[in-house]
Formats: sequence, C-alpha cells, structure tokens
Amino acid sequence: LSFGFDVDGQPVSGSDTPPWAEGEPNDFNGEDCVEVSFWASIGVGMNDISCDTLNYAMCNAADELQYFVSDELMNWTQALAYCESFGTSLASIHSLNDSLAAL
Repeated sequence: LSFGFDVDGQPVSGSDTPPWAEGEPNDFNGEDCVEVSFWASIGVGMNDISCDTLNYAMCNAADELQYFVSDELMNWTQALAYCESFGTSLASIHSLNDSLAAL
C-alpha cells in the first residue's frame, strides 16, 4: 500500500496534495490505511490508521468528485465489499480538491 512516499521515504507533499496531520504518517502499530478528516490546526488533512479501524465507507459516485457514504461503521475490507456491491470502489483521494469534495 502506498501513501505517496518519495524515494527518501518522506511523504509526498505539494500544493495539490492534502496535508498530513502533524506527525503523520507514522505507521504506528502497522497503520496501512488512510483517513481524510478535518483538524483545527491544519484544516483538511490525512492520517494513517489501522485497516481494522471502524469508519464510515466513502465510495466513488458516478459523477467526478462526488461520493456517497455508508450509514454503518465498517473496517477497510468490509468497506471495499460495500462499495463493490454498488458497482463502484472506495474513494481514492489524489488531490486537495478531492479531499475537499469528500468532506
């Protein structure tokens, strides 16, 4: 799984990349999944989390930059199956615009 690291192992950043929350990604206890959230200190940002963490699934919708969210908490494997049951995939955040649309 790639969080967008450069060749030196540092998280990729740029003007069109959602920022990581302070100290993230840190791979604490094998955190291999990512959540996009809102922090008072940075606004929209990313955090690496365990794939077993329960969150609401965010799936891609038919229209670009539109998503739909599950009404139940689930882990990554369950979220993937949930989105696939609607013929789509888990949301994939590639830019700051994507993350803003997701919120």
